[in-house]
Amino acid sequence: MHPRVVVLPALAVLFLAGCSDEPKTEDAQNIGFCVAPSADFAASEHVEVEFRHDGKVVATTSTDVGSAIGVQVPTGAIDVYVDGKPYGQATSYGPSTLDEDGQLRGSIYISGPGCPTESPIG
Repeated sequence: MHPRVVVLPALAVLFLAGCSDEPKTEDAQNIGFCVAPSADFAASEHVEVEFRHDGKVVATTSTDVGSAIGVQVPTGAIDVYVDGKPYGQATSYGPSTLDEDGQLRGSIYISGPGCPTESPIG
């Protein structure tokens, strides 16, 4: 009978841990990004975009200037390069909360005049 006393509290602790009200998180962040039309980037130009974390490329994409894109990258400082040149930085200091569907909530949005007003991700 004594082993049951030990097992039941352990099961109760596991059950309570699974029913916790703590939000689920992930060590990642959403970044929305748009290259604003400028003297360096014509409105119709197509550009290559890299997202780097500690110097390592963690995501790449291409887009038209003035169009917004979204990527999911690790938490921390992310350097954004357009056509191989530094363009901007986004930083998240902690894990992101997940919504009820398991998707990251919110985003950091890097944009400028001539870009959509809302991030395409998060």
